[in-house]
Amino acid sequence: CDGATSTASDPRHTFADRSTRQVTLEVRDSRGNTDSFVADVPDSIVVNSTGDAALDDDDSTSCTTGGTIGDAPECTLRAASQAVNNTEGGEISFDIDVVGEPEIRLDSELPAIEFSTTVDGTTQSAGSVRISGRGEPVSLGSGIELSGGTSVLTGLDLDWFGNAVIVSGGDGHTIKGNTIGGDSSGEVSAVGTAVGMLTGTGTTIEDNTVRCFDSTCFFIGDVNNSSFSNVTIRNNRINLFADGDEGVFAKAGIQVSVPSTISGNWVGAVEATGFGIVALAPRAAGTVITDNRVGVAADGATPWGASATGILVNAASDVTVGSNTVHTSGRASSVSGSEQRRPGGGATVGVAPPTAPLPGAVVGGDVTVTGNRVGLLPSGDLAPTIPNTAVTLWGDVPDVTVSDNDLVASNVVIDLRSGTEHDVTENRIGTDRDELLPERQVGVGVDVSDVDDVDVRRNEIAHAITGVSVDQPATSVAIDQNVITDSSLGVQLDAEDGEPLSDVEITANTIEAKNVGVDVGEFVNGTAIADNDVNAVEGSSPTGIAIDESATGSTIERIVVLGADVGIDLKGESTTVDRNRVGVD
Repeated sequence: CDGATSTASDPRHTFADRSTRQVTLEVRDSRGNTDSFVADVPDSIVVNSTGDAALDDDDSTSCTTGGTIGDAPECTLRAASQAVNNTEGGEISFDIDVVGEPEIRLDSELPAIEFSTTVDGTTQSAGSVRISGRGEPVSLGSGIELSGGTSVLTGLDLDWFGNAVIVSGGDGHTIKGNTIGGDSSGEVSAVGTAVGMLTGTGTTIEDNTVRCFDSTCFFIGDVNNSSFSNVTIRNNRINLFADGDEGVFAKAGIQVSVPSTISGNWVGAVEATGFGIVALAPRAAGTVITDNRVGVAADGATPWGASATGILVNAASDVTVGSNTVHTSGRASSVSGSEQRRPGGGATVGVAPPTAPLPGAVVGGDVTVTGNRVGLLPSGDLAPTIPNTAVTLWGDVPDVTVSDNDLVASNVVIDLRSGTEHDVTENRIGTDRDELLPERQVGVGVDVSDVDDVDVRRNEIAHAITGVSVDQPATSVAIDQNVITDSSLGVQLDAEDGEPLSDVEITANTIEAKNVGVDVGEFVNGTAIADNDVNAVEGSSPTGIAIDESATGSTIERIVVLGADVGIDLKGESTTVDRNRVGVD
């Protein structure tokens, strides 16, 4: 330090030259007791030029290129990056004498920032600084690399880079309030990956506006090697476009392969085979995906209309997908137990149904999907873009809870393709509103296939072709206390010779059907049907309970059937019928 002292309550001091200073605060009480605290106070390096010259002395701690800006020594961003490394950290601010936002066009990649540094574009009079890697014939590979320390990037417009920000070292970084892939006026240009992280425990990425193209916008962690954690990605706006704009499409909006919290983001245009948000591979265990809007336009509400998968959990365990709004014409969400991924486009992205699952060990599971809205606008009206499927479980994923969601889909709403020990409870499927699709709002409410030990309980299913469908091979399925209204088929069981479908319990449901209330098909064994109320859709004359001739061992008891043309149609073998009421309320 320079030896200056002060006894003022709010002391201020200007040092004669630029460097990191050690400042001591000493406190003395009325009895003469003292204590002190020592801190390193970095000086701000002020960039005053849009040029790209380097330091005139590679080892200098003063930001001077040898040129001048007016009467002052020239300080470029490149020279400032070198100087801040030489002082082992500090602050880079901006005071460039231009009207509007200045543009710094780089001729080559900047040196990595090795120590704790704040790069603050909000200090410029325009409130931001544009940093461009646009070159001829190609743009630069990377914009700003953080290789150590704990740094802050804010107020920067980063454009024309393959990777706008790379985190290769350090931890606890903050990347906040930047525009990546288009300047602050909204002009569309080109960035591949907005933020790519190879390490960086405790890093926060928030309040950024991003437009990326043909890559993954936020690429967090390597699926095989990353060991960092606790990344927070919140309140970012990714690939959002106004209605009628020509969007640039990403392969994925956010992909994490480390434990992360992903919340409050809006994700817009991704490729038809891409993904909005991905928790990929076992290293992403513990990730929380909440309160995001996926597949939206610039207003955050209107569907963009893409046919991508909205949210993908791929072989990651202990993941929560909660309170998200998803618009897509593809699959709104998909959860797999084994790793379903192929490398492509510089990023590792997952495959999803209807692609056949890739073989592999089951490493994911214990996933909760709750409180999400799919296919519905904030008003509760049907969205103009309806997904094909709202929730898909596949790749032998075990122990998934799907609860308290509001879901609409044109084909299958909740598609249980494989796995064990799933709970599907208290979801609202379809809607009671009048604006229906030409046939029905949904195809199948809940489809269970190749699954063992499943509970489908207390769901409300409206306007489905089939409320609940169970296909072979499946065992130990409980369909209990559901309310199924305005369906063609209430509950349907279907199997083939040699493919088991057994131990299905259909109890205490209220079913309103047009054709059949409960249909037990061929080769279904040991079905227990009890305490259900089956009613006819107004204007129809359905069959209440139908048992196929090749079904065996069914039990039908305490059923109430009203308004049906045929109450109970028995063709199966070894069927027990006891204490039912047909046509009697």
